[in-house]
Amino acid sequence: MHARRHTARAFLAAALALPLAACGGIVDQIEASDVAIAALIKVPDQQVPDPAHPGQMKTIPGLVTFQLFFGHLDKSKLTSGSDGKQTASAGAFGPNADAQVQLDFMDPVKGATTISVGKTDATGFASKQSSDTERLVYVEGEYTLSIAYSGKTYKLKVTAGKPTQMVEFKDAPDKLIKDWDVSAHPDGFTVTRVGGDADPAKNDIAFVKCAGVTDTSAEYSNFPSTTDPLAFLKLVLDDTEWRAKSFTIPVSTFKATNGYVVALTGVAKGTQDPTGAALFLGSTFLAGVADGGALQTK
Repeated sequence: MHARRHTARAFLAAALALPLAACGGIVDQIEASDVAIAALIKVPDQQVPDPAHPGQMKTIPGLVTFQLFFGHLDKSKLTSGSDGKQTASAGAFGPNADAQVQLDFMDPVKGATTISVGKTDATGFASKQSSDTERLVYVEGEYTLSIAYSGKTYKLKVTAGKPTQMVEFKDAPDKLIKDWDVSAHPDGFTVTRVGGDADPAKNDIAFVKCAGVTDTSAEYSNFPSTTDPLAFLKLVLDDTEWRAKSFTIPVSTFKATNGYVVALTGVAKGTQDPTGAALFLGSTFLAGVADGGALQTK
């Protein structure tokens, strides 16, 4: 559970670093100091090779996770370049604790659904998982996030969609690639979006992850590191890398003959609801489904 929470926080922090270039006319958002970054991610059940029973598969249960970072902005720690884009130095964002968080959406089976996520903690985070309540489900439709804090209510909306599939696993039986020869691929394993465009501007932001089924040290992700300011700076300046048509998992990830889970999560980027108080321009609500596959190396 701790590992899942750490990964989700890293994902949200990466999202926080999305371009903060000012858009003309959005004066209230530019002047606002509170900032919110939320993500709703579904990881479906995944069939993977069962090391205990060679030749057989086992199921890793799926999960729907919602997490939020809510904080305030110290604008004295923002600097603007000649291109109009802003960069944030250490300490630019601080947490807002004790904000009440609510999620609303239309469940096609149960109808209008309201989930009380609870309050943000001392670090500015609030979270809820489908393992906490079966009412938290991922639907292809609109979600509204409400954050009540200090006499104001902030709102963000996002329309969740279908997963971004991977070319490499799309037609593989049981989404399993067997006997992938590590030595024959010195650059690593390439993941390609189905329907991806050579022009990054036409693709959604996407994140790729690879993890060993039994060897938890064998892991790769292109989420920017929460401990590396330069990684955040790169995403702030240009998110083209995360909009690429394909991504390569380094060969160093595949440390031994083993089974690996590979996942690609393309995310829709939401907007602020004008009926709520203004959040800082960089605030957003991300939603997506991870498309997973299993890779068996030799």
